[in-house]
Formats: sequence, structure tokens, C-alpha cells
Amino acid sequence: MKLQDLPGCIWEDTWSGSHYGGTYPVGPGGGEPLEDMSAERIAKVLHYYEESPEGYADVDFFTVVRLTDGQYAVSEAWADTSGFDCQGDAWWKVGPTYESVMAELSEVNRERVKAEEAP
Repeated sequence: MKLQDLPGCIWEDTWSGSHYGGTYPVGPGGGEPLEDMSAERIAKVLHYYEESPEGYADVDFFTVVRLTDGQYAVSEAWADTSGFDCQGDAWWKVGPTYESVMAELSEVNRERVKAEEAP
């Protein structure tokens, strides 16, 4: 799926603003920051989840994407009911393989992907 095909997504909030934690390589410690994520770097969206559990400005989000340079990236983000402008966090990690970025997802989000892939 393409980035522009996703309804109501919060992409720009995941790579800008005071809550944005940066883009780093996969692995322990994260290493030195990488080039910030942008829509232009995303070739294909492989997994996407966005929910507003309380129905206001709060959000739980994750995505796994393939980049235009052949690498993969993963992001997790959240915001409370006041939205990203008040309380929230977002980060991206980039790796050479799908498996390397999947390992960066929280356990609950890895389970969501497994459920999505189940027959």
C-alpha cells in the first residue's frame, strides 16, 4: 500500500515536532542519528496500525515500511488525549532487513502483525 492511500494517518506527526525522538539505526543503543524520515523516503507501507482508544486526540500508532533505498524502517508513536502538541512520543528505526526492524517493535505490536498475517 502507498502512503497516500492511508486514511486519516498521522505521518507528519511521527517525524516532526517536539515529541519526535529521531531516526536511528536498529540495534541496542540506537547509534548515531540518521537522516530524518519523510514521505519521499517511503516506497511501500507493509504494516500500519492507528487507533484512538479514547476517541479524542489520543493515538496509538505503528508502521513498518520499505524505503526507496531498499532498507526497511519501523515507527511507533503515541499521544494522550491532548494530542502530540502536549504529551506524545514518536521514533523511527532503520535497518537492512525486514526482520531487523520487526525486532524493534513492541511485543504487543508484533502480535498485531502476526494476527494480520494469520490465515
